[in-house]
Amino acid sequence: MIFRPGRYDFWPEQSTRKYYFESNTTNDSVKYCATLIKEISGLTLDGRSADIIYHGRLQPFTIDSSRDITIKNIRIDWDIPLTEIDT
Repeated sequence: MIFRPGRYDFWPEQSTRKYYFESNTTNDSVKYCATLIKEISGLTLDGRSADIIYHGRLQPFTIDSSRDITIKNIRIDWDIPLTEIDT
C-alpha cells in the first residue's frame, strides 16, 4: 500500500476500538486503533513522506496476529502532545 503525498488526519471517533493488553504499560482499557493490521502477511505500507496527524489518544499502528509487516517513510505526530491531554 502506498500513500499519496500529503497530510492525513486520524480521529478517535473513526478508529477501531479494541481491548488490548500492552506489555509496556499497566493500562488495560480499550484502545483506539487508528490503523488495525490483523491477520495479514507480507504487507508494506510506504508513506512516501506523508504526514500522519493524530487527534487524541490513538495507537498509530496496531499489528495483531500478523507477520512480515513493513511500515516506512511515514512522519507521525499529534495535533496536541499527549502530555497535554487530560486523562
